[in-house]
Order: sequence, then structure tokens, then C-alpha cells
Amino acid sequence: MPSDTPSDQTLEERFEYELGEVLRRAGGGFAPVDRPALVDAGVARGRRRRARRRTAVAAGGAFALVAVGLGGGYGSGLLGGAGTHSVSMGADESAGLTTGPQAVPGDDLAATLATLLPAGKLAGVQVSKGPELLVRGVFDDGKGAAEVSVALAPASGAFLRGDEANCPDSLHLPNSSCTSTKLSDGGGVLMVFQGNVYADLREKTKVWRAVLRTVDGHVIEANEYNAPAEKGAAVSRTDPPLDPARLRALVTSDLWHGHLDTLPAPSPDGTGSGAPESAVDAAKVMRLLLPAGLEVVDRGGQEGDYGYLVVDDGKGRSLVQINVQPGSGDLRGALFGSDPTTLPNGTLLREQASGGDKDVAGAVMWTVDTLTVDGLRVVVSAFNAGDQLSPPSRPEPALTMEQLAAIATSEEWTGR
Repeated sequence: MPSDTPSDQTLEERFEYELGEVLRRAGGGFAPVDRPALVDAGVARGRRRRARRRTAVAAGGAFALVAVGLGGGYGSGLLGGAGTHSVSMGADESAGLTTGPQAVPGDDLAATLATLLPAGKLAGVQVSKGPELLVRGVFDDGKGAAEVSVALAPASGAFLRGDEANCPDSLHLPNSSCTSTKLSDGGGVLMVFQGNVYADLREKTKVWRAVLRTVDGHVIEANEYNAPAEKGAAVSRTDPPLDPARLRALVTSDLWHGHLDTLPAPSPDGTGSGAPESAVDAAKVMRLLLPAGLEVVDRGGQEGDYGYLVVDDGKGRSLVQINVQPGSGDLRGALFGSDPTTLPNGTLLREQASGGDKDVAGAVMWTVDTLTVDGLRVVVSAFNAGDQLSPPSRPEPALTMEQLAAIATSEEWTGR
């Protein structure tokens, strides 16, 4: 999810900031009743639930899905979030570090990054140390300054769930490419992504990313841009400085092993091991709940509690997406206020019609947000196009608000 937060913030600060930015940006729809409470609840829940899919928050015309992981949503990096921890920030290296093979090696993160970059200068270096490690700086090889960062997380990382090295769903990321490869070591997985900070290309900043999940479950993520900063800086070069091969070499270097050894060991009880919170396949269940007369032409989403279907009733394609969030009772006041619609079984329900949150002319987005007495939140949205960025393919979504409500309140969710 896009945000304006600088990448030198700590992982926890980035999570809190970007969550607030998601709420601010999503325009024209579900404005939360109590925005500060919603942010606070989202942060607390993210720490407590220790799972990536947990911080989906309704705002704008629907729910904004915040994928929480390491360094910075795919368009703008995986968000960071962790529990309270001490952080030490390295001093700004105003003179810059010499990079490339001639760099003086050292055991600190900045020296490691400098050694692994091509010849040039690395300025504005910042290092954060806690349960995760992060080093970033502005690299210049003489062809334009570019932000480069590397983050390392232990197998017990608070928001890791095991799919960090999987490619994102292409439906939401046009103009991007991605490969995910299982390495010859028998368990490591390497993903290389090339795309844009903003999927709708409102800014021309590119983001290229490599994510390595090691055999032991550690994650090393590198991000680079074709600008001195992820957001708010003019593009300085056509592409980020490292081509895919150099990006792969950066995250797979043995020089990171010593830093990984300093990360916390996995918890004995497996907490934070990346295991999914539930076995639900949201897209599969939603497909069973569709009304008759709809052809499913595409499906996908994040494995587990988020999914989408693209349906067609013969009048044009319509995107329908769903997010299922257990343990969301702490969002009741922030999302539904003091006088919500309450169903006979105690479930809270909120409906909203809007123009979506992507500034697409003629877009129509219908959303039903529900919260059971047990704290299970189910949010369903439908659009009058096959994705959120394309022009409308029909006047209205293929499902009515009543049909969306029937899906969101189905016993299939509460009975699982």
C-alpha cells in the first residue's frame, strides 16, 4: 500500500505511519468513525496477532488491504511492523561511503551494504537495529542518486508468514514483472520483483525488489528505486541502479550470514513462525456463495483470508473481493460508531457506495462491512470493472448490495 513514509524509519514506525496513510488516502468511502482509535487498534492488533494479513483496515470506498511484512505492499514495499523494541540509528554519513569491491569491509550493516554495491558512493546511511535489522542509504554510481535498502528478519519475525518470497498477484500490479525461484539449497526461495511504487503510475518512481527466504526461514529483502527516495523525490534515472542479477546477488551474499546470526532464535512455541491463522480459503468460500448466473473468469488473492473473483453475468466483468479478519472486535467503535446497524444475531453491518479509491472516472464500488459478536470481520466489495484501475466495463457492479451482504453474513464464515 502506498504511503509517504521515508524508508529510514524503524519497521514499527513505518507500519504505524503507513497504516495511517492508507486511511487518509483511500478517498470517498468508509471514513472511519474514530480514525486515531482505528490506527491504534490496528497497530496493537498487528503486534498481537503476529501475522501479515491481520492489518486490513476499512477506509475510503472499501477495505484497504495492508500486507505487513518487512521493509516497505508491493507497489511501495512490504510494510514493516513489530513489537516495541529499542532502536539505534546510525549517524548520517554525509561524506558518503565508498562502495564496490574496493570498499573497506566491516562487520556493521552499512559496511556490508557498501561492499556489495557497485562502485560509487553511499550517502545518508541509516541503520536500525531491533528484532529486525534495516540499513538504507542513497547510492550514486554516477548515473543518478537512488535509494537502496536491505532488511533482515528472523524466522520468528512478528509478521512473517512464509510467503514473503512469493510473487504478488498480477491483477493489482499492472506494468510489473516477477519471478520466484526455489534455490538449489533445497529450501530457500528467491523472488525478484520489478514494478512501480504506484500501480496507477501517478508517479514515475520504480521499485525493484529481491526477497530471499532462507532454508532456516530468515528473510533478507532488498529494495531499490530510480529516485533518491521512495516517495516525494524526483526521478533521477531511468531504472534503479542494480539489474535483476545484481539484486539477486545482493540478497544471496554470504556476507549477510553474520548479521542473521545476531537475530533472535525462533520461539519454542512457534510463535511468529509464519503459520496461517486459519485454513480458510476466502476466494473458494466466496465462490460457493455467489448468486446464480455469474461466470467466474478469474480468481486469486493472498492465500488464506483475502481473495478476489472476477465475475461476468454477460453484461461485463466485475471484480469482487473479500477479506476475512478474525479477532477484530477491537475495531468495533472505530469502524461502526455508537449507532451501527445491528442484525438479530448481534452482527454489526455497514454498507457504502462510492467511486472507489483509485480516481478512475465512472468507477462504482459497493462495500459491505460486518463484525460478529465474536470479533470476526468480513468485508466484501464489488466493482463495475474487472479490476480497480481499468475504465468501467458496466454501469454497476454485478452483485447488488443485498447480495454482498448475504455473502458477508453467511454462516460459512462463522461456522468454520
